[in-house]
Amino acid sequence: MDKSGAQDSALRISQLLELMWGIHSKYEGMNEHDITLYKVGIQTFLLEALEEAKALRVAVEVDEDYNEDEN
Repeated sequence: MDKSGAQDSALRISQLLELMWGIHSKYEGMNEHDITLYKVGIQTFLLEALEEAKALRVAVEVDEDYNEDEN
């Protein structure tokens, strides 16, 4: 992945997190049907953000287990 691809990935992650926050900010007072849609929406955005972050980590050669070495 080149620099512009990494920039696109970082922007995509940011957009997904903003969408999740926008959905979450409306959580109060939802009925059961809306809560189900909320859960599906958040899960979908989280999965997309995780995939995008994984691609970005690979591109910048960040070891997936780098946090485990600190323990």
